[in-house]
Amino acid sequence: MNRPFIVALRHPKEPRAKCSLTAIENLPGTLFRRAKPGFSFDGNSFLLLAPGFPEISPADAFLSVEEAALFTAPGRAEWILRDDAGRAFRPVLLLDSVWRLLPGMRAKITGTPVERSLPAWVTTAYPRSSKMTEDPEAGLATIEALYAALAILGCDCPELLAGYRWKDAFLASFREGLCAHGTNAK
Repeated sequence: MNRPFIVALRHPKEPRAKCSLTAIENLPGTLFRRAKPGFSFDGNSFLLLAPGFPEISPADAFLSVEEAALFTAPGRAEWILRDDAGRAFRPVLLLDSVWRLLPGMRAKITGTPVERSLPAWVTTAYPRSSKMTEDPEAGLATIEALYAALAILGCDCPELLAGYRWKDAFLASFREGLCAHGTNAK
């Protein structure tokens, strides 16, 4: 496996049946948790995808030696996956929720994660139609955001999209964006 460990925190009201991440729940190198009331998670040194922060880049892919030392505690060491050169990938933390509930989800994260956003050219293929609130224009399905982030970090993981219904449309758009914006991502 040549990618970071993935931790996904799901809002308790997020229906699994509508979740784009369901297909990867049992993938090696992943951990899923329900963020029930009273739940907290130490996100120190994790890569957390969040709008309004600097754009993700390949420079965000690996932990420093000091950061990697934070993961030596029992129960956290398995969250460090390494590339072929032995460098420690920065684990990725995902908040899986509808947009209006994300601030409450973010409040459950302690520590200091490395917060990054995706470039504006990364667009969704998911046909959104919320009846309760308006989705942000740049919103993505969580699996799309994960795939795009990993690709930009230098980890092409098409297996993540294997169960995603809109995979082909998303990949076509993503690859077109890569070409148009001259990024080094795969």
